[in-house]
Amino acid sequence: MTSAAAGRETAFRRCLYLETRDEHEATEATFSPFIDDPHGRLTWFLAAQRSGLAAIFQSRASEACVLSGTVVDDLVRRLDQDLLSAGAVAVEVAPAGPLEPLAIDYLVLGSRLGTQALRLRLFSGDRADEIPAYFRAPALPQLWRAHCLALEAIAPGSARADRILENVKTGFALFAHAAAAQKT
Repeated sequence: MTSAAAGRETAFRRCLYLETRDEHEATEATFSPFIDDPHGRLTWFLAAQRSGLAAIFQSRASEACVLSGTVVDDLVRRLDQDLLSAGAVAVEVAPAGPLEPLAIDYLVLGSRLGTQALRLRLFSGDRADEIPAYFRAPALPQLWRAHCLALEAIAPGSARADRILENVKTGFALFAHAAAAQKT
């Protein structure tokens, strides 16, 4: 990789982080009731995650190939299992597509990083079989690295970069809509 390519990757990832930070922080604030009461708000959180991830994934163009496709399938299966165990179902929200595949990957794979951090913070004292299946999903850092390499080719300020930025914001809004829609 040339130093120019490395600079583009760093610059766009930094731009993506900075320009979506408000939406990211708002999404984290939306889920703060779960952080404050993880056992009391667990079903709500799981339902919101299920609804949000499904809406984001369904927002892709039908022919779009996303790196996180098998990850979403696994996460939705785990969330359905957890919700079934709790006697709950997720209230679905409408997709908002089509979303740029790299935006979908950023949201899905980034959420895995966040979920891993939550698992350590909220369930570190629990036995593995007491932790919801959603939180036991593998972290898959190799997919995050592959995603970061894909971002390397994006020129900051390009039309595609702008589209990815706006689509990531849309994805964060889908998570907020999913959280608001849940009755559990």
